[in-house]
Amino acid sequence: MLAVFDVYLPHDLYTALHRTPLAPTLRGTLARAGLPAAVAGFGAAGLGWGALAPAAQLGGVWVPGSLGWALALASAAALAAATGVSFALALLALPLHRVVWGRQRREAKPGEVPWLDARRERRWSDADGRLTRRTHLGRMEGPLAQALADEGFYLAAVARPGLPTVVPQYELVGLGRGDRNFVADFAYIDPSHRLYLDVEVDEAAHHSFEKDRARNLAFLKRGWVVVRVPEAAIATDARAVAREVRRLVTAFEHDDLATIRAMERSAALFGPPA
Repeated sequence: MLAVFDVYLPHDLYTALHRTPLAPTLRGTLARAGLPAAVAGFGAAGLGWGALAPAAQLGGVWVPGSLGWALALASAAALAAATGVSFALALLALPLHRVVWGRQRREAKPGEVPWLDARRERRWSDADGRLTRRTHLGRMEGPLAQALADEGFYLAAVARPGLPTVVPQYELVGLGRGDRNFVADFAYIDPSHRLYLDVEVDEAAHHSFEKDRARNLAFLKRGWVVVRVPEAAIATDARAVAREVRRLVTAFEHDDLATIRAMERSAALFGPPA
């Protein structure tokens, strides 16, 4: 599924993301093993013999009848065997490539993986947030709140220590200009993974590029990841948006750089990575 929102990363994570090679994928593992070519070859041979043998049987010209049927059965067996082997190898390779990459990620030393270095050095902070009383859930925020709850997120008025929580209307002190503080539409707070997401619902009547950029930079400077969701996506399928938020959270927890890279749009703020 394509991402239904834009993700903005702090500058150091954004740069490290594009300097880190992607993890091995199942498709890449099988391609390097030559499995697709082997399956295609077996399949073509099986289909060819399967078409040739019955024709020979019916025509009685190329191959004797009994041999024609034997060739048909043999081609079908070869095709079934090739398919079974391909599925077996795929089932073996799927957990294998993840286990190998997971071990490499856990055992990586400083300086080996830029993304992990940036993650380890970053000091995520929730900036002493609190539930604000001067705002309320907007027209599109209500359906998204319900969808997040349906997707299994824990919604609460305050974040509990050590428990991943989504807090609606989370006010961040010390981030605004002068005495003004910014209020996140939804704040995902996970102290155990040191992950903080500012999920913003972009309603066209209340947003502009200049204001959104100032808000984005204020959050990003404090180590938050900013997620901007267009109201049209929520109106179309709020549950799909909640599933994408879950996919993004899981990607951060497992350092799934391919998923994060497909969603992030930080170049709009910082320019292309150096």
